[in-house]
Order: sequence, then C-alpha cells, then structure tokens
Amino acid sequence: MPTTPATPRSAARRPSAPATPRSAARRLSKVESNPPTPPTARRRSSGSSAAGALSTKAAGAGGIGSSSPAHGSSVARCAKISGLETCAPDEAGLDARSLEDHRLRNRWQSSLGILPGLAECVIAGNRVAFLDLMGSADVERGIPVSPSTLFRCFSMTKPITAVAVMRLVQEKKIALDDPVSKYIPSFQAMQVVKPQYAEEWGVTAESYDHLEPAHQQITLRHLLTHTSGLAYGPDRVSPTEPLKAQDAAEGSYLTLVEAVDSGTIQSLCEFCDALAKLPLRFQPGTQWMYSHGVDVAGRVIEVASGRPLDAFLREEVFQPLGMTRTTFFVGRDKAQDLAAMYLAEKENIVDEENLGAMCKLKRCDGAQPEESRWFRGSKRVLAGGGIMGSCQGGLVSCLRDMARFVSMLANGGVAPCGRRLLSPSTIRALWRDWLTLSSVVGPGHSGRRRPLPGWEQGTSIGWTPLGHVRKRDKCLYMGGWSTSWAIYPQTRLATISMSQSLVYFDIPGWVARRDELDSAVEFGVAQHRRRLAALVRHRREARLPKSGRRLATDRRSRLAVPRSLLKQARPSSAAKARGNHKRSLGRRSSSDSTTEPKVAAKRRRSSAAAKPPAGAAQRRTSECGRKK
Repeated sequence: MPTTPATPRSAARRPSAPATPRSAARRLSKVESNPPTPPTARRRSSGSSAAGALSTKAAGAGGIGSSSPAHGSSVARCAKISGLETCAPDEAGLDARSLEDHRLRNRWQSSLGILPGLAECVIAGNRVAFLDLMGSADVERGIPVSPSTLFRCFSMTKPITAVAVMRLVQEKKIALDDPVSKYIPSFQAMQVVKPQYAEEWGVTAESYDHLEPAHQQITLRHLLTHTSGLAYGPDRVSPTEPLKAQDAAEGSYLTLVEAVDSGTIQSLCEFCDALAKLPLRFQPGTQWMYSHGVDVAGRVIEVASGRPLDAFLREEVFQPLGMTRTTFFVGRDKAQDLAAMYLAEKENIVDEENLGAMCKLKRCDGAQPEESRWFRGSKRVLAGGGIMGSCQGGLVSCLRDMARFVSMLANGGVAPCGRRLLSPSTIRALWRDWLTLSSVVGPGHSGRRRPLPGWEQGTSIGWTPLGHVRKRDKCLYMGGWSTSWAIYPQTRLATISMSQSLVYFDIPGWVARRDELDSAVEFGVAQHRRRLAALVRHRREARLPKSGRRLATDRRSRLAVPRSLLKQARPSSAAKARGNHKRSLGRRSSSDSTTEPKVAAKRRRSSAAAKPPAGAAQRRTSECGRKK
C-alpha cells in the first residue's frame, strides 16, 4: 500500500501530500473494499503477526488507555448521561466476543502511540450495546476521555446542516429546487471554466477566453450533493505549515483561503459573496466534486430563517435532540473538555521483535485549549460544511450528543425523547442516492438520466445530503478528522467513533475487521448469525436418532453457542401450541385404537404386510418399458 493515504482528486499527483483536516474527511481510502466503511484516518496493513502479539501485551499494559473503565461500567455511564438505555450485544444481534476483541485492539493501538484517546459506541435502536472510553483527551494535561469530551467534527458538520435544511423544506420556507440566487443574489450570473481548461492553472474571473456562462442555475440540491461546480481550496494541519495548492481547482481558491485565515473575511455572508466571484469548475449537475456547497447552504438557512446559522441549529436541531454541548465555539467554561488535536509522526519500525511505540504525537491546534482556533473569541466564519480556510471550521461535539443525533436518524427522524424532527418521507428521501436523480444530474444528450459517481474509488458508493450511502444495503456513513458514524438500516445498528489523531502511514498488523469499529460490528453481526444457526442445527440434530445424530456430527462442526442465545433459539409460543395440538391428536388416535377388536386390528396388520411397497409398479415399468 502507498505510504500516504489517497485523496479523491490527487491520489496520482501527490503521493507525499501532507496530512490535512479536510483530506482526511473527504478521503475514502477503503471505498474499494467490500464492504466499504466510514472514512477514517487510521490505515491498514497486510501484516498481522505483530498485532497479535501486541494486542495481548496492550490489554494488560499500563499505557495511555489502561485506565479506561470496564465494558459494563462504561455502558452504564453512557446510558446515565445520554438518556439511552443499555442492552447486551447479543440482544442487539451482535457477537460480544468480537466487540471485546475490538476493545483490546484499541489498547494495542494506544500502545503503539498512534491513538491517544478514543470514544466510541454501538447503538441498537435507542439502546447502547457497546461503549469504549479509552485514553487521554489531552496527553500533556492528563485529562481522560469521557462521553462529554469535545471533538472537532469537520465534515461531520455537513449532515447536521443538511437536517436543518430539510426542516426548512418541511416547513415550506424553502424548496430543494430553488435557485441559490433567490437567497444569495451574487450567485445569479455564474461563469464556468471551459472543460478544455479545467486542469490549467491561473484561470480567474478575468480569464474571459477560458470561461463560459453557466447553462443552468445552481439549486439547493446541487449544493447538498456537491454537484454545483464549487470546489475546495488548499488546506494544511496548522497555520505554521506552508499553504500550497496541489491542483488547478485548489489554486483558484488560494486567495479565498488566505482571506479567511487572515480574518479579512469574518462572516458567512462575506464568504459566500467572495466565493460567487470565482468561476465554477464545471457546469452544475455534470460532475461531482467535494466542495463548499454545504457552507453556502448554511447561508441559505440564515437568509430564509432570518437567524444566524449557530442560533438556528441550536434552536431547531440541538435543543430538540438534547445536544447541549455541540457548538461552533468553545467558551472558557468548556475549554478544558476540548480534546487536543494530534498528528502521528513515524519514528520506529514496529515488528515482532520491537513492540514499543512506533511514533510520536505532534500537537496541531495550540498548546492550550485557549489557543485553539475553536476557542470563543477567535475570528471564524460559521462553517456548516466543516473546513473553512485552511485548518479550521465546523462544529465541536461529544459522543453523548452525536449518539442522540445518529439515534434520531436511525429511528426514522424521531429523537430519543420521542419528538419527531424529520418526517418519514424526508427520511426515505435522505436514504436515496441523490446522484441518480434527474433533478440533480439532469438528462443527458439522449434524454436519459446519467447517474454520477461519488468518490472516484468506487461506483457502489452514492451520496445523499447526509453523506455516503452504500447502494447494496443502504448503509449511511460520514466522517471527519478521525471521527465517523455509520447507520445500518437492515440490522438497525449504528456506530460512532471519535478521536483526534491522524496517521498517514501503514500500521504493521492492522486488521480492519478487528481495528475499525464499523468493520468489527459487521463481522460481529455475521458471527452472531453463524452461532444462532449453529444452535438451531444443534437442536435439530438432538431430535434425530442416535445413528443420524452421529452422522450429522461427523459431517459438520458445531460452533460454541453462548448461553444468551439459548432463549432466542427456543420455540415460540405458537410453535409450542402447534406441538401440543399434535401430541393431543396422537393421544386421541392411540386411545381410539385400543377400543377396536383385537381380531380386526390383527387382520388390518396382516393385509398391510401383504401389500407391495410403494413404488414397486414404477420400478417394474422402468425395467420392462411398460406396465405389466
């Protein structure tokens, strides 16, 4: 595998690109895997021997994550804080041993020095089936991770802004097919870079020979699906690093990014007006490119509602869901809960003989929480799409709040408190691949729809305003800087994983189904089904004669079945009733037979013995060619 994670636009052109907040959010390095998983900053590797040795050592080591609570106590703690009930993994259709193995693997990652802290959980309905709180939110200050630790969401801000947009759509205040210029006049007459000059550097609004008018107006659907023609500018980990564009699209946004970083642009209104002066990278509805589209949708929310974006989100989304700690800015009272942001830098080569730490953590967002770019008082634009400028933007949230938000989406738009935020029809629409809708992509030259691919690495991944959607099972997921969530509608499960460290190199011994929560959950569901099927097979074999039971045992090996699955495999009350009815009929027939005369019963048995066996006539026909 390459030593640097690929990004959709620049995998071939910049193999040594530096780690950046947005590239982690938009990267889908595992999109070609089967099944694809939420974007994550941790990397895979083909080796596994070193990981197997290290996981055992990390489980009992006194490393960063050794002080985390036990599984049962952590689940109870999360339920008390978030208001969600708890359940055993088996009750949610999960294999408890797979989740426990994943928990130990988290400690292994901590022992390598790549994972300072982690907060993650699995939700089944409105119940918490698994939770792991590990390590330190701030290594230098020694503050442990808790359900209220604040993490920078980056692109995980996008689905929250999309929910706010859909609430305005439900209230008939806006329509998805409305042109953006209806709310932001500066988007009225947009210019587009001609296709033959798309890769040429230095194309600006004054390059008239390289531009053409937009064939149609940008709509809200285009903004939410990244098909508007907008793009992103260059990014970096911290302001101390040089700011360099990696392609022509980023180069055209360089001055805009610098204006945001320097504080020249201080409001969302100013940002959208400056963005509208830049030429579009393609005609709206003809391509897909990750962009500032959701940021512009945030400005539409401000104009349509008459309230600032942060106030609208707080009143229409956060308060109904009980997300009391999610915000754009961290005040002094919450500064101590803000997790530090780290970049892992490789130092040592880890193998079976070297089981020590393989990297050191570089702090990226100030030495103290008060120096963070998310601290209240810093000049920042309210970015509903995540990254704004080169290394800032988006919401900060905690595991407790994100559990409530994801639970609302997984339960059809109904909050854990019972209040409905989104209608069933809206939820169904958000689970579709919008890149196949004619209202988004429009008809082609032949008059037929042309579905657009989302991420370049795979055509099996679609896009909705909430994030990525896997077409084969409607799995919905979204991620940011080492934060991600996923919803599995077929199994009614949801996962949330939050950390603040980026790793841009391969980790020896990395196994996706053990080291990534979403992959561990999918593997745990499959394991649970296997064990349940084995239990049913075992009960069937128990009813066979001894000879048949011995033959069945020789042909297939039975898995160990947990005791908690015994109740699930017991026959239902209806099956018991049918069995009692059959037994009663059997007793009735046997009692009637005792009243028959013994002579008649003997005569019937003798006639049955004299009757030829069934199928004898057919055998004679097949032998002689015709019935004798």
